[in-house]
Amino acid sequence: MQDVTKPCLANCRRPDPSWSFTSPLRTFWDVLGKWYARGMERRYLAEMECYLLDDAGISCDEVRKEVSKPFWRP
Repeated sequence: MQDVTKPCLANCRRPDPSWSFTSPLRTFWDVLGKWYARGMERRYLAEMECYLLDDAGISCDEVRKEVSKPFWRP
C-alpha cells in the first residue's frame, strides 16, 4: 500500500518561479513610467533658454531634434 501523506516530488508540476502574473503588470508600469519621464524631460528641455543649454553643452538644434520625437521613442 502506498503512503499518501508523502508529498509528490517526481510528477508534480510546480509553477515556474521566474514568471508570475505581476511580471507583465510590472513591465507595463515600468514602460509607462519611462514614457512619462521621457515626455517630461523633453518638455523641460523645450522650455530652457539657449544660453542655459550652451552651459550644459547642448545645442538648440539638438534640443529641437529631441523635442520633436514622440515620447515612446528613445
